[in-house]
Amino acid sequence: MNILAIDTSTEILGISIKTREEQILNISLKMGFQHALFLVSWIEQLCEQAELKPSDLDLVVCSIGPGSFTGLRIGLSTAKGIACGADCPVIGISSLDTIVYGHRYYPGVIVPVIDARKNRFYSGIYQEGKRISEYFDISLDDLLEKCMEYKKVLVAGPGAKILMDSVKNDQKKTIFDLDPGYTVTNPFFLLKAGSDVYALNKKGDPDTAGPLYLRKSEAEIHLKKI
Repeated sequence: MNILAIDTSTEILGISIKTREEQILNISLKMGFQHALFLVSWIEQLCEQAELKPSDLDLVVCSIGPGSFTGLRIGLSTAKGIACGADCPVIGISSLDTIVYGHRYYPGVIVPVIDARKNRFYSGIYQEGKRISEYFDISLDDLLEKCMEYKKVLVAGPGAKILMDSVKNDQKKTIFDLDPGYTVTNPFFLLKAGSDVYALNKKGDPDTAGPLYLRKSEAEIHLKKI
C-alpha cells in the first residue's frame, strides 16, 4: 500500500510515506506550531521524492491527539482532504498511542507524556503496547503518584524530561527509565500503528470522526463565562 502519515499534534511536524515498493520517507521538523504554513508543501516534496501523486495513496493516517487544538484541526482537515481526492480511507491514531508504539516490547509500563500547559499533562498508562488506563489530562503530582504503583516505568514523549526531573530520591523504589529519543517523534510509528489498525478492520474511520480532545478549548471556556 501507498500510505501517508501526518502528525501535527505537537510543535514537531511529522510526515511519513511508505510505498508499495517498501520505500520509506520520514521527516520530523520542530516548527513551533506553524504547521499551516509548511504541511502541504512538505507533503508535496515527500510525494515527489517517492514518485507518488496524492491520487496514488491507498491510506492516510493522521494523529488525532491529544495535543495542540489548532494543530490537530490542521492535520485532520488536510488528511481528510487528501484522502477525499485519492478516494482512500483515513485512520486516526492517538498521539499517545503513537509514542508508545515504538516501545511496546518494553518490560514494564510505558507512560507517554505531552505537555498540556497550565501545569498539566496528557498521558496514559500502557503495558505491552496496550493502554491499561484512561487517557489523562493530569497534574504532574498526580501522574507521578500513578507511576509509583508500578515497579518499572519508561517515560517517553516530548514532556518526558519534565516528569523525570520531578522524580525524587524517595521515589526510587520505582525504576524510572527515560526514553533517549524523547525529544523527537517518529512519524513512521504513526504510519505503522495506522496500517496495523487498517489491516485488522479493513476499513477507515467514519467521515464524522474528529480530534481526540481531553479538555475544552480556551474559546469554549471563555464562551461559558460570558
